[in-house]
Amino acid sequence: MVFLPYRVLCKGIAMNLSHNAFLKVETLRDIRTKLKDNLSSISLLHLPDVIVGTYHDMSSDFFNKLIRRWPMIFKDKKVELGYIAIDEVHDIITEQDYRLNCLKKIPRINFDSFQRSIYYLGLWVM
Repeated sequence: MVFLPYRVLCKGIAMNLSHNAFLKVETLRDIRTKLKDNLSSISLLHLPDVIVGTYHDMSSDFFNKLIRRWPMIFKDKKVELGYIAIDEVHDIITEQDYRLNCLKKIPRINFDSFQRSIYYLGLWVM
C-alpha cells in the first residue's frame, strides 16, 4: 500500500506502477466504491497487488476497518499485509492547520499489522 498527500500524486503513482504488466494497481477509493463500504463482500478478487491512496483515504473508517479485520477476512487464504509506504510523511505534521480532521485519525492505524512500514520524508536544505 502506498499513501501520498494529494490525489494528483496518487493517480500519478498508480499510472507509473501499473505500467508494469505484472502489477495490478488500484486506488483505495475505487475499492471502497466497488465494495460500497461493505467489507463483508471483500475477497481476493477485489484486491490488487498494490493499493494507492491519499492521506484522506488512509484516515478513513473504511481503511481502519480493513486493516483491523484483515486477519479475520483472509485467515483461510493466509494473505498477510505487506508493506505500507507513506510518502511526504512530513506533511502529516506541516499541514495540520487545514487538514487536521483528516490527519488526526492516522495515529489510530495499527501499523504493526504490516510486515514493514516505510516513511519517505522530503527535506529542503538551504
